[in-house]
Formats: sequence, structure tokens, C-alpha cells
Amino acid sequence: EIAMTNKNYVYRAFPKFTVVSLPSGTTSGSSVIGKFDITAMGGEVKFSTTNAASGSLVFDTLSSGSLATTISGTLYEDATNTILDTASLGTAANNASLSFTSFGNSLTIASGQTKRIRVEADLSSFNDPAQTSPALGADYFQLILRDEADVIKWVDGAGAEAIGDATNV
Repeated sequence: EIAMTNKNYVYRAFPKFTVVSLPSGTTSGSSVIGKFDITAMGGEVKFSTTNAASGSLVFDTLSSGSLATTISGTLYEDATNTILDTASLGTAANNASLSFTSFGNSLTIASGQTKRIRVEADLSSFNDPAQTSPALGADYFQLILRDEADVIKWVDGAGAEAIGDATNV
């Protein structure tokens, strides 16, 4: 006889992420490489400056080739243009990680409300589709937010910031 169990997780509050579609096109200078709407479900959600356990987002990247120079990504609150964090991608853009783990400014979302974030990076060392050889094709770059454990960490608004730390499982 095999005993089976299902784990259930209950959160006081959690962030719901919705991807915002971006138009495809060429990159020049600082380009928007990702936009997401975050809705606070259940209660207040905060990505805090206290420590990495209180606010972090880890994105994967998928791209063709590699970059000629190291790039850094910048995470913004879209409406206010506030810089939340920066992270280095390095030159291995394919299957790399862009980890925002030390927020310089907090992002607080009231229960039921939505805020938009965006990620920008300089991808000018990628092929420009207008100048690409037909035999090579254009380069591509994707930012991916996976539904995996420890990819998103936040504070659920219950008490002191360090007390309410939560992570996706």
C-alpha cells in the first residue's frame, strides 16, 4: 500500500504576475526586454529593501549567440520610472540568469491593486535585423519568469518586513 499526500500551501498574500506583450523589433541602446503586471492577491505585497529574502526576482534568459560586451539589466517601476534594482547578465546571454536580489527601492502593492514593472538592458551588440545576412537570420532575446521554487520572494505585509518573508514553491 502506498500512502500519497498532496502538499497545500496557503499564503496570506501573493503576487500574481501577468506578462505584458512587447512588440518585436530592433534593439538600440537601452531596450525594454520585459514588462509584467503584478497584482497583490489576498493582501499587501511588498518587494522590500531589507534583504534578498524580502524582495527578489530571478529571470532566465534565452537568446541566440552571445553578447560582445557584458550587459546589465535595470528593473523599474514603470509608472514612476523608479529604479528598483540592477543586475549583471554577463556575456553568456543564452540560458543565463538575470537576478534582481538587492532592491534599492521598495515596491509596495496594496491588496487587489496592480503595478507594472519593466526590465531594460542594452542589447545593441546583438544583430540588427535590418543589417542581418539572410543566411544568418536575426538574433533573438527573451526574458523568462519561470513558475519554479525560489524564483520570486516577497513580504506579505504581515508585521515587520523580515517576519512576513515568503517565496513561491
